[in-house]
Amino acid sequence: MSLIARLGRKLGSSVRTTPSWASRNLLSFFANWMPRGPLAHYHRQITFQGVYRTQYWGADGSHQFFSGPGSRGRTAEVYVDTMAPIIAAHLSELNSNATIVDLGCGDFWVGASLLERLPSVKYIGCDVVPEVVEYNRKTFGSNRIEFRLLDIVSADLPIGDICLVRQVFQHLSNKEIACTLPKLQKYRHIYVTEAQPIVREGKINPDKPTGKDIRFDQTTGRGRGVELDQFPYNLDVDEVCRVATAAGPRKWHEIIVTYRIKM
Repeated sequence: MSLIARLGRKLGSSVRTTPSWASRNLLSFFANWMPRGPLAHYHRQITFQGVYRTQYWGADGSHQFFSGPGSRGRTAEVYVDTMAPIIAAHLSELNSNATIVDLGCGDFWVGASLLERLPSVKYIGCDVVPEVVEYNRKTFGSNRIEFRLLDIVSADLPIGDICLVRQVFQHLSNKEIACTLPKLQKYRHIYVTEAQPIVREGKINPDKPTGKDIRFDQTTGRGRGVELDQFPYNLDVDEVCRVATAAGPRKWHEIIVTYRIKM
């Protein structure tokens, strides 16, 4: 076993509780240096475990896990109202036999709302947080609804037809996004949703470490979000829908935009 793998196992066993300041910084360093490596994987896992444990993205008072204000209310309703007929149209092309792969499914609130309108579709929800995946399996799992513990940056992605990536890239570094994007080419239809500032200003696609926050200042609604049609990604995208929101425990101000990615 390599030194990196041994170090990863040692840090991994310790960070499942409360990682020390030194452990967090060492993991963050490796995550930026080798985004597909075992230490980067552990870093992503414990980072988002911490988000849910501390309820940094908020809580709704009735569910064990909460993936933020973007998964509830008008933001979620507009997304489902838009995406359900789009996916239904794809079903005729796919002979009504299609699998949605939801990368970063979180609390499954939005996924469940979609599936209510799409009863023939199979669904694979993927997330890096073990507790969230286990809860979803026990609570929502069925013949057509599956959940997998999976790190989208370092792991192979499930086979499917329609890929949804909803407010995930905004929490990753540019290197991690760049590692993930080529793997999306296996899907026939790709839809990515990202938070964008109300006022765009500053450098395009500024980098950031993996974490609970995003690239722009949500309290003022100013800065730059992830722009996949700009350098260094330069993808061909079509906007599908957008909805403005001012919600969450910190009164975040942002615009949630969904794009179809053509790869």
